[in-house]
Amino acid sequence: MIGTGLVDKLLYQGVNAGVRVEPVKHFAVYTSVGQSNKTGDERRSLNQMYGVTWSEIWRTGIRADAHYSKFDSSFARGNYKVLSFSRHLGNRIIWDAQVGSQALNSSFTVNRRAFFANTSFDTNLGSHTFLQSGYTVSRGEQLNYNQWYLSLGYRFDVKGPVK
Repeated sequence: MIGTGLVDKLLYQGVNAGVRVEPVKHFAVYTSVGQSNKTGDERRSLNQMYGVTWSEIWRTGIRADAHYSKFDSSFARGNYKVLSFSRHLGNRIIWDAQVGSQALNSSFTVNRRAFFANTSFDTNLGSHTFLQSGYTVSRGEQLNYNQWYLSLGYRFDVKGPVK
């Protein structure tokens, strides 16, 4: 095939493989490795992710997840580390918190390192309405911010919320 159109210039091709294993109840390890390239790239992109999950920590309902991602592409390379905790509070509410860091080496940005922490709270108010709220703190070389958000939404699906 000869690439002549815009779609051909933006076409990504590659392969990705992943595995998740639960050697002990409530404890899982997972990984994903992939390689891809876009038409016109100087070299292939290599992406790797490794993680562990521990659910139902000491029967509290808390789930912890730690993962590390590494990427190397034609426009940037770097890594991303995050530790997250979450807990369902009944059937309609979930709380989530994360702390982490990212490193990014690219000619497109001067903000090469950042540390972040965030927490969020999501609840279903009815069969179609939901409320989300959260707070994020991010500290980087150039970008430093605190962000609070609150969203009230409506789902148009016919099935209703997943319980």
